[in-house]
Amino acid sequence: MNEDTSFPEPPRTSNLNAREQLDKLFLDVASRAHGVMHRDGRLSPTLFAVSPGGLSVYAPGPVNEAPEKNDFAAVARLICAAQAVTAVVLAVEAWVLEAKPGQRLDLFTRPSQSPDRKEYLCLCGEAFGSIYRQKLLPILRDHRGLFSCLGTSKILPPEPTAGRFANLLPQTHLNDDVRAFAALMLKSRGLVPGEAPLESQPSAAARE
Repeated sequence: MNEDTSFPEPPRTSNLNAREQLDKLFLDVASRAHGVMHRDGRLSPTLFAVSPGGLSVYAPGPVNEAPEKNDFAAVARLICAAQAVTAVVLAVEAWVLEAKPGQRLDLFTRPSQSPDRKEYLCLCGEAFGSIYRQKLLPILRDHRGLFSCLGTSKILPPEPTAGRFANLLPQTHLNDDVRAFAALMLKSRGLVPGEAPLESQPSAAARE
């Protein structure tokens, strides 16, 4: 298990309600993502999760094929279950295709294949109690294609995501036996919460 600890520790959230926890987690994720992208030029798909024990970060590396995405989603759910997570944010880079003024959106071309595509950092979050939040941050690069900064965010409707990454949090509080089983499943994958070296890129579940 590795975690990037080169950023300041986020404020404690134990006394905040679920919505406030999610709002603060969004701010922390945006700050951390900016730092990683400024250093590395990109951000691997990363899960950020807040629990009573602190912040957990899970970044398995490249997630391109369906089996890798399914495994990422499965591990994310195990983390949320094992650690009694109350707020979680998934951060991924994505190509987005937007309709031009006065024109209809092209629904037949993949955003990644369109010359009009735009690069965004997509943050999808949820908190216990069916609280959702989504945000798009433009990824701005200089003339050399190097990361410059994150632009002004676009707030999307507070609706749950669809697909394999929908509803990562359990819908009800889990008992100790279920949480212990989830922790055992994580351990069987070699994922045990713990601190990581200062210079490492997050690559497994860890707490700070």
